[in-house]
Amino acid sequence: MNIGNVACPQGKSERLTADMSYYTEMIAVNSSAIRAVGYDGDTLAVQFHTSDTTYCHHGVPYSLYAEFMRAASMGAFYNRHIRGKYQ
Repeated sequence: MNIGNVACPQGKSERLTADMSYYTEMIAVNSSAIRAVGYDGDTLAVQFHTSDTTYCHHGVPYSLYAEFMRAASMGAFYNRHIRGKYQ
């Protein structure tokens, strides 16, 4: 389910708030920690249930995105393989 779009500027891992301009499609996911995910072939955008902040990670390969989407625990996978590793 598409829940909107988000802009992910280039550069370091970005924190975006809900009032930013939007253009990357965000899809709702079934996760206790993560509300929605967007991916454009290079940039992974992740929105958590705890806030309207979206974290953008540049340079994420498709293979990692695919693993993330299949993970039994998306929150644990994010913390282990994405957070702090992709800017």
